[in-house]
Amino acid sequence: MKDPGETSLSKLLSTLISTPRPTTYVFATFSDHSALPRVAEIQLFFREAEGVTVITTLEYATAQKINYFFPCRMITLNVTSSLEAVGFMAVLATRLAEANIGVNPVSGFYHDRLFVPAEEVDETASVLKVPNHLIQSTECLSCVGLTSSTVVSSGVDQLQVKLS
Repeated sequence: MKDPGETSLSKLLSTLISTPRPTTYVFATFSDHSALPRVAEIQLFFREAEGVTVITTLEYATAQKINYFFPCRMITLNVTSSLEAVGFMAVLATRLAEANIGVNPVSGFYHDRLFVPAEEVDETASVLKVPNHLIQSTECLSCVGLTSSTVVSSGVDQLQVKLS
């Protein structure tokens, strides 16, 4: 099967539609595998050396008396990015870091998701919306020997960069 995803960073950014989900999720970890939630209750399952990390709903974790961390909301990125796309998550994570918003990105086969603090979901959605002309400006940085990592800030009519 061929990877159906897009690899062009400019196309990914210019067609990005983010959809916040209403459910509050939490992260939990289990060293005892017999205590794991049913598969139907798990949004993410990841095996680590220290134990199994799961993302499940706050409602489920509370009802089952599961110790949890990071109450968050999930934002689905409704663009099909290739698993080999370069820079997509880095650009989004950088934007959120500049807005002082923590993020835990997760990539599925078809879509990426961002888990952000529950109280910052609206601000996150605003940060992710960037006008197309700014995306094109950022894409053209390579034309003058700069990279997107040199972008300090962007506004409606300007793109500020740091020079080495």
